[in-house]
Amino acid sequence: MLLVFIGFGIVSLGLTLAIYWGGAVSPDTDISADRDIAVVLEQVAGEKIEASTDASGQLLAVIPGSAQAGGQESNLPLPDGSYLSDFELDVDAFNFRNYGSTFPEGNLTIAEIYEIFGEGVCLRVENGVCTPTPAAQIWIDQMNGVMGQGHCLGFTVLAYDLFRGNLSTERFASQADIVNQLAQDVSVMRTLAQRWSLQTTPELLRASVVGTPRDIIIKLYELKEPVDLGIFGRKGGGHSMLAYGVENQGDGVYHILVYDNNWPNQKVFVEVDTNSNTWQYALSGENPAEVPAIWEGDAETRTLIFIPLSAYEQPVTCPFCPDRARASAKAGLAMLQPATGGGEFVVVALSGEEGNLQVSSPEGGRLGQFDGQFVNEIADALAVRPRSALYNNGEPILYLPKNQEFSVQVQPREGVAQGSASLRMIGPDIAVAIDNLTITPGQQEQFTFSPDSRQIGYIPSGGQTPTIQFAYFQGDASYLAVLSGVELQAGQEFGLGADGESGEFFVESAGGSEQPLTLVLSKIDGKGSSQFASNSLALAGNGALALDVQAWQENSSLTVTVDEDGNGAPDRTEEVADQPISELLSQPFQPEQVRQMLGQSAAFLAPQEAAALGQSLLEAIADGAVSGAEAGQLLFDLGHLGMDSQELAAFVQAGEMPVEEQAALLFNLYVDENQQQEIVAAAFPNPAQQIAVTAQLERLETARTVINEFEFTGQPPENFAQYVAGQNLSPDVQDALARVGNVPGSVGAGGQVIASAQSNDTPTDTPVPPTDTPQPTETPVPTDTPVPPTNTPVPPTNTPVPPTNTPRPTNTPVPPTNTPVPPTNTPRPTNTPVPPTNTPRPTNTPVPPTNTPRPTNTPVPPTNTPVPPT
Repeated sequence: MLLVFIGFGIVSLGLTLAIYWGGAVSPDTDISADRDIAVVLEQVAGEKIEASTDASGQLLAVIPGSAQAGGQESNLPLPDGSYLSDFELDVDAFNFRNYGSTFPEGNLTIAEIYEIFGEGVCLRVENGVCTPTPAAQIWIDQMNGVMGQGHCLGFTVLAYDLFRGNLSTERFASQADIVNQLAQDVSVMRTLAQRWSLQTTPELLRASVVGTPRDIIIKLYELKEPVDLGIFGRKGGGHSMLAYGVENQGDGVYHILVYDNNWPNQKVFVEVDTNSNTWQYALSGENPAEVPAIWEGDAETRTLIFIPLSAYEQPVTCPFCPDRARASAKAGLAMLQPATGGGEFVVVALSGEEGNLQVSSPEGGRLGQFDGQFVNEIADALAVRPRSALYNNGEPILYLPKNQEFSVQVQPREGVAQGSASLRMIGPDIAVAIDNLTITPGQQEQFTFSPDSRQIGYIPSGGQTPTIQFAYFQGDASYLAVLSGVELQAGQEFGLGADGESGEFFVESAGGSEQPLTLVLSKIDGKGSSQFASNSLALAGNGALALDVQAWQENSSLTVTVDEDGNGAPDRTEEVADQPISELLSQPFQPEQVRQMLGQSAAFLAPQEAAALGQSLLEAIADGAVSGAEAGQLLFDLGHLGMDSQELAAFVQAGEMPVEEQAALLFNLYVDENQQQEIVAAAFPNPAQQIAVTAQLERLETARTVINEFEFTGQPPENFAQYVAGQNLSPDVQDALARVGNVPGSVGAGGQVIASAQSNDTPTDTPVPPTDTPQPTETPVPTDTPVPPTNTPVPPTNTPVPPTNTPRPTNTPVPPTNTPVPPTNTPRPTNTPVPPTNTPRPTNTPVPPTNTPRPTNTPVPPTNTPVPPT
């Protein structure tokens, strides 16, 4: 099952930014980075464009007119001749293939986001290092989840930046004289993720060029420069490629020459027949290895678009940053100076391909899928399907006006027997993540969200046990509350929020049963962060709790006001003791419980909490409750709990596991090659041990390549055992498959699948590489599904959740896991992943003793490592 998460701010492809097809532009016209972006868009539109600016200076380039499906197309004559830019595949394109979630070392981190958006994403900046806001952490998690389907747009934009000289290859660890020689190292992958995220800003999709295939050809000739070419399928999915020229084949047929990151180093093209006003791309189908499954469209589909790559050089607006935290320009990438201003929107995103997302306003306006059609009846609302992977057919990411209440419904798609989803709602002052939602036919999960009053309400249609994260600002501090172990009944009204004056965090219930709550509350300010944790809170079935979080001091009890009957009058006040987080864990130790309990607060863990959790993990390893692979993956998810290389080496030693398990722990830390070598040298002083561990690490890398190749085929997880059986793998590599993260299904020793999850819309036939292309089948096919037209009227149905006066919690970020990764055709670079962390790790922390190493109380690095200076 594909897990997809929070991306943001943009425009729906159908109604979005349609183009008025006007006069031609001279081919000699200079359209370059030092020109105003509005001028670039003017050249594309062929007429004067009104580029207005709001009070904060944000560029609002709007192309006038409307080219809706079935509307008037351009009557300009077709262009003569061909044109070719200076972009060369064997010089300016990457030689490794698009990929997805199998390379978590390349995930987006706060460092890349800080470089784009400025200080609006930071609680504080010290020595150039940004401590993220909880909302930024939730947003990053959402973005990485979506990119688990592929990074196609990142390849397109970064290749252009390097081609134009906006960036130098010297920025990257591997370095190279030309782009085609760059390795798939961590610094490259994180920059690819950064460039991918630009599509979630309002400015970029406002620069979309939409029209019939014939229109697209005419506009490409008017621009005559490399563009981000988007193709979309009739039933979902989409992809970004860099178009660098057009060849006129005569008789009204044109070939758009593209660099396709799914098939590096291959000369491929999209064919446009202006006679029939159709387009097709034969190399990449929904299952890219099936040549007959071509991608195609016509004048009605509007599924061939482009964005001038010059548009990616403009300042962009953070869609979720606080209004009071104005983004500020800073040293960094010249073309990524942030636009001023805070967030424009509340972003709403649903993960996966099993549910439909519907939103309505108090006035009755609707946004989302209703009766099989996509509608947008809410003024100033936007929608977009991020271009990430051809397999992806998830719900569009919705952008709603930030100052109004709205209702949200989640229901299963047609044909879904049982599913699960995660919901994200992120705004300038509040962010909510709700995970572990069960989707059942005939039932609708109903939510209300009030950004201004900082409240959320939830009425489940059946029994639910969600994990909820709720982040908000109060004064100079930011708070992140994670509620786990919540058991809700059908029809129960459950709410949570933050009082605007007192800053109290409150939880309410009506129509339920009394239950205990597990709470981990992080308080982050300019001085640092601290956690309050308790599993002793009791919420009445018809009552409320108000927590005085502003008055709470580290290591002290928390004052809680209890309303036992829900009448709004307090019945008593009690002091709830602060418990160490490690004391809240069940026995035996369960890594998934830790992930749910902490959510994104792992990035803010206080040193003593990190140390205690590390010790609990060591004890679980000693008891046999957690394997080396599970321990390594959990440490990666928790930002390595603040440990440096020496401390990690001591941790590996203390586990006293067999070599295979020690290597699996080390492999799943996803550190870079240099740090991995440091850990091996420190943990295994015996040369023979080092040789054995290094050999096992190589087998694990081979196993990860096999997983990449399988995921590129687009098959469901249950086919993995059959796929492995046909690969003629050595017994050692088959055994290593059981110890690699993100394995399709649950794989036991010997590579045998012992459990698997059904994926609804994944092709089942094993793909065969295209007959004319000797490419490995591992290439992930990223894609970007086009946004359904937002102007299609649909009779109102399914009235969205009626707002309730009970604040409703909703917010646990779903860690992207096991999302099918589009395979990459290049073996993973030798400089393995750098653990995401946004705080430099002290190197002088004492190494824990080898018998029972305790992670030191080094501050937990937020999951984003600063990008190397440009």
